[in-house]
Amino acid sequence: MGFKEIAALGVFLATGQACAIDAGCPELSDLVSEKFKGQCVGDYLTFRDFKNSSITISAYEVSPFHTWGNPRYRDYDSEVGLKKNEALTQAKSLHWDYGHLANEKITSADIKSRFLSFNRVPMPPTLNRSEGVWNELEKYEIKMAKELGPLKVLAGYSYNNDSKQHYYFKIYISEHQTTASFLIPGNYGEGSIQSHISSMQCIEQTIDESIFNGQSNLVAETYNDFAFTPHVWTAGNNDRLGCEVGGDI
Repeated sequence: MGFKEIAALGVFLATGQACAIDAGCPELSDLVSEKFKGQCVGDYLTFRDFKNSSITISAYEVSPFHTWGNPRYRDYDSEVGLKKNEALTQAKSLHWDYGHLANEKITSADIKSRFLSFNRVPMPPTLNRSEGVWNELEKYEIKMAKELGPLKVLAGYSYNNDSKQHYYFKIYISEHQTTASFLIPGNYGEGSIQSHISSMQCIEQTIDESIFNGQSNLVAETYNDFAFTPHVWTAGNNDRLGCEVGGDI
């Protein structure tokens, strides 16, 4: 463990928050295409393509020493922020939830910043609430972090104004290049998380956008892998899966 990691751990133990000495922002930003401009907020990095504002990404790290819980939305919601966010106005018109990209269950990190408006996206209740796929993925990443160690997570939302199609995706990458990618269409929020296994390549093809940085070693080594993690896995580069969305394996 290097000096920065020791210092970060010391600050975490003293404050109960993820440390900003080396919060992983440069590493996290390297995973995403240069067209996205990243902004460090609290202990995670948020991205937006300002030329094409239909894609929003939150990047963050999940560590085994984080603590978990179920914070109450009412403690953190900012009414001013919500009113100014067009995506959340759209959610209200659809009778959807104000969903969240970064994992809300990490209570030892900077939880308050996770409830700011730019980390909130419209999300159907079947996806966001108890037993929904997004909720299950949050539990899954906690389990993975405990078994594999620290994880880098990219959580994203895409909305195509022409097709009126919403997509949600999550990618988990560990230090050992163990990866798992999931893509969920907004009109299909049910089923097991296995039903939504995907790859970074399939996510880009389906959304029809260049999202990931192919120059990153972590991305290059796992770009075509569908999944290879504890509990949810298939062989890497498994062509039989194709790029179908919402299909059972």
